[in-house]
Amino acid sequence: MFSALSHGWRTFRLAAICVLLAGCGATPVNESVSRAGIAVIAVVAAPEVSLGVSTRSIAFQLEERLRAAGVPEVIAVSRVRSALGAERHALLSAEVAATNRLVNDALQQVMATPLEARYALFARVEQNETAILEPSQEPLRRGSGAIASDKETVVLASRRDVRVAATLLDLVTGSVQWQRAWTAAPLARADYVRYTGSSFSGSVTATIANSVVNGLRGPSAPPPPKLELALDAIFRELAAVVAER
Repeated sequence: MFSALSHGWRTFRLAAICVLLAGCGATPVNESVSRAGIAVIAVVAAPEVSLGVSTRSIAFQLEERLRAAGVPEVIAVSRVRSALGAERHALLSAEVAATNRLVNDALQQVMATPLEARYALFARVEQNETAILEPSQEPLRRGSGAIASDKETVVLASRRDVRVAATLLDLVTGSVQWQRAWTAAPLARADYVRYTGSSFSGSVTATIANSVVNGLRGPSAPPPPKLELALDAIFRELAAVVAER
C-alpha cells in the first residue's frame, strides 16, 4: 500500500511540475509586435538640406509606395506620433535628422509603444540639390536623313540630385535589419533649333533667324524636376526592398 501511495505521490508531483512548466516556460508575445506590419516612425531631412515641401507630405508619399508594393499593415507616421506623444516624437525625429540613428533610450521607447508592427522604418533625405547643365549641341537631320549644315539642335537641361537613407529596425530585438541609401537624378530637357552660317552673310542671316525664332536672349533651361519625382523613384526601390524582407 505504501508503495502504491508513493507511486501516486510521484505521479502527482510530476503532473504538478508539468503544470508549472506549461504556465511559466513560455513568455507571452506582445500582440503589438507579433505581426509583420511596419511602422514608419520618422521621415526627416538632414539639417543642411532644404526641401521646399513638408516632411509630412514626403512621409505620406513613402507610405503610399509601401502599400503599393504589398507591404502589410503600414503604420503611418501620424499614428506613431499619436502613440508616442508629440513631444517624444519630435525629439526622436530631431535625433534621426541629426545623426541618422536612434540612441538606446529612444529605441526602447519605440519598442515599448504598442504600434501593432514588427518592424520600424525611418528615412532621412540627405541631399536635395539642383543644377543647370551646360548647353549641348546635337546634329539636326532633315527629312531625308541627311544632317543639316545650316542649323543644329541645342539641348538645354537641368537636374535634381536627391539622396535618401533608410533604416529598418526589428521591434522585438531592437536590432538593425538593414541600413541603405538610394539616389536619383532626374533631368528636365528642352530642345531648340539654332541656325548657323558658314559665311559672314550666312552668319548675319542666322543671327536674324535665331532672334526671330528664339528671341533676342534665346531660350532658357527648363526648371529642375520636382522633388516629388525624384523621391517617387527612390521610394519605389526602397519599398521593393522592404517588401522582400
